[in-house]
Amino acid sequence: MMMYQEPVKNEVREKSLKKAVNLLTENRHKATIADRGYLRRVWNEININGSNEDKRLNRLLHEDTIFRWEKFYDSIALNKKPENLRVAYLCGPDPTNDLNVMIDLGILSENVWAFEANSSSYDSATKELLTSKYPFVKLIKSDFKSFIEFSNLRFDIIYLDFCGPIYNRSGEAKNIETLAAVAKYQALNSPGVLLTNFALMSQESDPEGFKIISKLTAGYLYPKEFQDDVDSPTYINDSLTCLGIDVPGFFELVSNDLPKYYSQFVTRLISDIFTSIIPADRIMNNPKMRNIFFADLMYKNKPRHILRKSIESLFYFTQNGGGGDIFVDPGEYSFIWTLFHYLGHSSQQELNNRLFQKHANKFVKQLSPFSKDSNDFFEKMAAFYYLKNENRSLQIFYSKSLKRISSNWRPFGKHVFCDVFLFHQLKDLLIRQITIPYQLNVAKSSRWQYKAKETEMFQDLFLFDECRYVYDWMPTIDMLTENLENPGIQLSYRYILDAVSKHTRWYNNEFFSGCAVISDGVKGFNSKKFKPRETIA
Repeated sequence: MMMYQEPVKNEVREKSLKKAVNLLTENRHKATIADRGYLRRVWNEININGSNEDKRLNRLLHEDTIFRWEKFYDSIALNKKPENLRVAYLCGPDPTNDLNVMIDLGILSENVWAFEANSSSYDSATKELLTSKYPFVKLIKSDFKSFIEFSNLRFDIIYLDFCGPIYNRSGEAKNIETLAAVAKYQALNSPGVLLTNFALMSQESDPEGFKIISKLTAGYLYPKEFQDDVDSPTYINDSLTCLGIDVPGFFELVSNDLPKYYSQFVTRLISDIFTSIIPADRIMNNPKMRNIFFADLMYKNKPRHILRKSIESLFYFTQNGGGGDIFVDPGEYSFIWTLFHYLGHSSQQELNNRLFQKHANKFVKQLSPFSKDSNDFFEKMAAFYYLKNENRSLQIFYSKSLKRISSNWRPFGKHVFCDVFLFHQLKDLLIRQITIPYQLNVAKSSRWQYKAKETEMFQDLFLFDECRYVYDWMPTIDMLTENLENPGIQLSYRYILDAVSKHTRWYNNEFFSGCAVISDGVKGFNSKKFKPRETIA
């Protein structure tokens, strides 16, 4: 219990909860990926500084459409006060440690739900709450995952102070399953804050666990197109392949400085779970929803066999490291590159031994609340990443609706604005419209690092937004054709999407890559980066 009262723990607790409440109340207008004025600011920027062709198109977006979107935004982004926020947290045996801070910030105890599954800790928490000033807190004897599977409650703040490592090889605490369940059941309001806290064992205290986490970290970060780099003046570095670092070399780097890379691993993994992994898993395991876009591709008929051969071509490997797209351009397929290596398909010795594959399989299965096992998950993710790309030959796999839009796709007929809007970006929009992803507000998220006794702890604040002012502004797939013929409406989609692209640019560029309308270098329209993790000593 002492570790929960250490000065550094108290400081991190107060900083993170204070920021969470502030983002969702006083600064709520800054919490959404695109704020209320974003569409108008893009229009003004092009009107003043755009090329002649950009300005000509810009005039097709009229004031009444901008005003209509702003009114629509207001209907979604409703204001809240601290007393309106509903909070869930893992309370442990001392529930008042976190609760005192919440109440001081204006949260009502009646809006707080506390969870504890351990019987003795639950009994201690019950006694403490009954003798405290907060008897109206909802204390539930359950793990949080089981509760959200049962209940349809949504929370503005979810505080998961796991204390242990993000992957627990004992199997008792399936922390990743809990995170995946929050995303699956949409348990977080929008905008909403997810707070997580994970430990990192030392090599001396747990050499086997240290090695497993090192391999999971290396295998997850290696294919990413951009890396955090505290030594870089821009805090962003190129991919490891561009830097000439191979998998064995990177595994050695990670093993020698695990806290630095574990910090990235925690942040990138949780972000991906909410923004891409769960939405993709959701649609690939629901035939009715999947068939809106893709025609019977998992079952009968000829396209299924063509699809399997096409996917296999991604994984063609040569001894010099070349071959299929997954090896030539791992940044576009980073998640399936990771699954390929985790599940023992790689020849890399660092990620290919029986003990690691046992844990990698468990880790992968925890990422998917929909697929039946890790190999099923891998096959479906490989199919999804292949089908979402830009390739005219993919039409054989499209539904009639998607094929009709694809055959008529003419985005303004020439290169305008910063990026050309391609068909795969429209596909991303349509698919994500119904898979209900969260999008991470990179600029407003925060991270801390501290030591609890001798244990390194990593606390993250994720500000997530479902961006319904983007997805619900668009018509659904069979209602889209007529709206695409209205250039003003089409421009409004693109201008709002520019905001989303500025948050995915460095961290999740498998989606909405190349959707910028305003160049990254223009002040006020820069791509967003995480601030370096703050060390609390």
